[in-house]
Formats: sequence, structure tokens, C-alpha cells
Amino acid sequence: MHRWVGRVAMVTGAANGIGAATAKMLVDNGMKVAAVNWMKDFKACEDLADNLNKGQAERRLLPILCDISKEDQVLSMFKQIRAEFGRLDVCVNSAGVGPVGGDLIEGNTESWKLILDVNVIGLSLCTREAIRLMRERTDNSGYVIHIGSYCGHRIPNNHQLHFYAASKHAVKVLTEGLRRELRAINSNIRISSISPGAVDTQFGSDIITDLRTRPSVSSEDVADQVLHCLKQPQHVQILDEVILPTYQAG
Repeated sequence: MHRWVGRVAMVTGAANGIGAATAKMLVDNGMKVAAVNWMKDFKACEDLADNLNKGQAERRLLPILCDISKEDQVLSMFKQIRAEFGRLDVCVNSAGVGPVGGDLIEGNTESWKLILDVNVIGLSLCTREAIRLMRERTDNSGYVIHIGSYCGHRIPNNHQLHFYAASKHAVKVLTEGLRRELRAINSNIRISSISPGAVDTQFGSDIITDLRTRPSVSSEDVADQVLHCLKQPQHVQILDEVILPTYQAG
């Protein structure tokens, strides 16, 4: 990680769960982090910043309020990152919403739109703007990491997960599509996705009602895989890592 020390990362969904664990891990490894979250949990994001910045000579984590489903807010957020740090080296797209839409027969249209707006459009907006900022530098390098889901590699038996799974299948396609586009322009920017199975977070509990009695991985386990990707030499690219507990059925 030595080459990332002093560099700048952006993490969406950074108030709790995987996003918070990833933001903390990056700060602990010497990076400066823009921690992005929307209003619902933003106080937790500010508390994380207070904790990580305490006693430090310079600010290591900057909390930014942004609803990534709104393009104007995303553009404003990147202006703030440019003004504060002048660069961006790593983008971790961790923000996501769960199966609020219900099944495909009786599902709610507005809830489906929310899933797509956050999990697909919001992720794509952040990725597009992150790459634009990364490409401003002469070395044209950086790293984009999508936090996907094991649901993006299968069709879950739980009908309430079908629309959510479709959004995570989209993330899988977007990852490969971006890899091809970056290769076509001879960019040094790399792209990876990490696809966790059951994760012991509130988000995970919202998806899997009996999560507490089932095997699961922790947010820190997923953050460790982000670290694993960043530790790879420039000529190595990890396209997709599936992270499962030792036993996960279905």
C-alpha cells in the first residue's frame, strides 16, 4: 500500500457497514478519504470523521453529504473533492439500497426506480466523474472498485430479491464494460468488483431476515478485499472477487 499513502480515495455509502469499514481501512493505511453519504445516516459519517481526524495535524477523512442518485449533487460533490484535495486516486462505490421493491409480480414501481437510481445510475455517475478526475493527471492512473453482490452471480430463491439481484447483475456487466473501455483508450486506471454474500450488517439483515443465525462475513472482511485489490502491482487487475462465508446455502 505504500504507493497509495497520501493519495485520495472516495467511498460512497460511508456512514456504516462496508462503506465505513472501507473508509477506516483506507485512512489507517495512509490515504485521505472523501466519505460520501446521503442525509439518512450522515450523522454517523460525521461521527466517523470526528473519530479518525481526532488529534491529527491534517484532516484525513472529509464527510460529504450527497444523494448519488441526483446528478447535480454528484457533480457538486466532485467539485468539493477537487477543491479540497485537487485529485482522486481511488473510487469505492459501496452505496446501495436493498430489496425495497418487493417481488416482480406485486412490486412497487417507485421502489424499483430507487434501486436502479442508486445501485446502477448513481454508481455509474460516480464512476464516470471519478474517471474524469483521474484522467486529469499525466499518469492517467487510478482504481475504481464496485461493491457488488453474490446476487449478481445467481438468481436468488427469495422472490423479494429478484429486482435487487437484477441491479447487481448490472453492476457485474458495468464492471466488465468499463474494463474494456479503459483498455480501448490505453488507460492505466483499473477496475474491480467485489461480490459479498451474506454480510453481518443492518443492510444484510434487511435482505436476509434470519442473518443472525446464518454464516456471514463482516464488513471488515469485505474491506480487506478492497485492500487486497489495491495491493496488487500495476500490471495485475482483479476483475471480480466473490466473498462468501465458509458455508452459505442457496
